[in-house]
Amino acid sequence: MSRYVIEVQVDAAFFGVVEERWLSACAEAVLDHEGQPSGSGLTIVITDDAHVQRLNHQYRGVDRPTDVLSFSTEASPGDGESENFVI
Repeated sequence: MSRYVIEVQVDAAFFGVVEERWLSACAEAVLDHEGQPSGSGLTIVITDDAHVQRLNHQYRGVDRPTDVLSFSTEASPGDGESENFVI
């Protein structure tokens, strides 16, 4: 069982091309290497340029595709918790 909460979302167009378990294992190795605490979460979304462009426009106001969208949310100051979200 993983120490982390790792979710891999693969659009139908990429089924059979992307191995979700392999991506999960790679993500877990990176989180370990970076010393992230148990319970840290990460979501990986494999999708097409059109979907990424919509997300990029929605969240950053940039109307073009990009390789990575990363969202960091910091909990209230002083509580010692934070989460990172990547699309």
